[in-house]
Amino acid sequence: MAECGDNGNTNVNQDYVTSNVLDKQYYQNVIDNKVLFTSDAVLNSTEETRMEVMQNANTAGTWERKFEKAMEKMGKIKSDQQSVEIRKVCWKVNNNYK
Repeated sequence: MAECGDNGNTNVNQDYVTSNVLDKQYYQNVIDNKVLFTSDAVLNSTEETRMEVMQNANTAGTWERKFEKAMEKMGKIKSDQQSVEIRKVCWKVNNNYK
């Protein structure tokens, strides 16, 4: 297994199975105890969260519908600022400020 920083790459995939796809595989990784962060592993710590994880991993379309609804809600959040920036590249601030 490659270590962080090999070949100048400091990125680590959170999902080693489908790293280039936004899908429910994350929840299967939680069930299999193959997650990167302790905060992810904690999802197996209570019956309530464990049931949610299993439902998201095993029921087709469940996670996708939840994600879709969450994104719609986030899109409706209003900012206290006068203008809200929609970034062209999500991790980079647009250079159009005055």
